[in-house]
Amino acid sequence: MNWKKRFLLNTGRTIMNIFARFFLEFNVHYEAPLAQGAKVFAPNHPTTTDPFLLSLVTEEPLIILVNKKIMQIPFIGKVIEQAGTIPVDKENGNGEEIIHRSIQILQQNFPIAIFPEGRLTPEVSHLSDLHTGVARIALSAEVPIVPVGIYVNPQFIRRYFFHRKYELDESRWLLHGKYYITIGQPLFFEGDVEDRELVREFIHRVSLEIERLMLASERRAVQKSIAWNPIIPFASQLPHD
Repeated sequence: MNWKKRFLLNTGRTIMNIFARFFLEFNVHYEAPLAQGAKVFAPNHPTTTDPFLLSLVTEEPLIILVNKKIMQIPFIGKVIEQAGTIPVDKENGNGEEIIHRSIQILQQNFPIAIFPEGRLTPEVSHLSDLHTGVARIALSAEVPIVPVGIYVNPQFIRRYFFHRKYELDESRWLLHGKYYITIGQPLFFEGDVEDRELVREFIHRVSLEIERLMLASERRAVQKSIAWNPIIPFASQLPHD
């Protein structure tokens, strides 16, 4: 990865970090340590904001597959394109190109993120049927899939940004409120990528994990807790009796 792409990815992560800290109740929970290197993040897709915020779950440069129409948005689209993001052309179909480019990136030991539903989740709290591409890519590159469950508060979603002018099928932008992420344990798969029944079995397993993680994120978001640090901490430990 050249310096320009790395710089843009790091700059984008810094901007989103500032946004998340100031405007969101942003929370990430890892069920297991996240090893560095090639892997495929597979999250649900409740909002158009997801690709931007997902970059915060890892310190590594993260290449994300996004709707090609997002790249038509002034400035944002250009930055995304220059950062090496892989465009998904839903109208003309570029599935084989996506798989080829994704495998190339994984072979360079960088992680990628794929929204396996292939579109925004019709209902924020429910997962759609998954496409098989995420399993085919992971099998071909011999890397794990890391399932991700995202919860957002639906009342803070805005649906009108860029919708008409840029012909997005639907855009939902989260500008405020809860954004909770749960990162699951990596799933390792082996087998023939051309075995359709095997691929469907793997996709079913990924789907169940994402649904479980979505529920875990929601439970954590709605659970009330009280915690604080002392305003004036002890300068030293109290003496023993």
